[in-house]
Amino acid sequence: QETKQGSDAPRWCRKSQAYKPDRAHYCRVLGKPVLRMDHHCPWLGNTIGHGNHKHFYLFLLYAAAACSFLEVNVLQLLLQATLPALTTFCLIGAEGLALLLSAILVPFFLFHTWLLCRNMTTIEFCSNFVQAEPEAMGSVAEGDFKWTYDRGLFENIRCVLGDNPLLWLLPVGGPV
Repeated sequence: QETKQGSDAPRWCRKSQAYKPDRAHYCRVLGKPVLRMDHHCPWLGNTIGHGNHKHFYLFLLYAAAACSFLEVNVLQLLLQATLPALTTFCLIGAEGLALLLSAILVPFFLFHTWLLCRNMTTIEFCSNFVQAEPEAMGSVAEGDFKWTYDRGLFENIRCVLGDNPLLWLLPVGGPV
């Protein structure tokens, strides 16, 4: 069980006036604690946490793959076909948009894959790495850092994507 820093007392949420379970964080948008909260996503209008993390991760995967696929295929069409000027203009716009979205989504997806493989949320990453002391960052870069909730690659993935590996890439089922 997580405790307050510097004591053995369970964590207390001053905002919701209740004890917080391990890995729960208060979401000010929802007005309540969220288990294994990752972040509040303004683009989806929802808080990403234990109950919907798989769906968020798959959304990133599908969106990054679709934009990358579109980017490659539109570029191929532009280079190989002779098209009317208006069509070419529209396709160049589509290519630019797909390129921009891919440039945003692919690194974001890769970052969340890195987090998934370590059983870590964005909030936990920020509190452990971004706000860490510089000397602690050296041990992370050298691979000395061991995350409390890291259970090994397969178990970490299973915690978010579910028990059945055959369903991992499908938006069905839920977390463990």
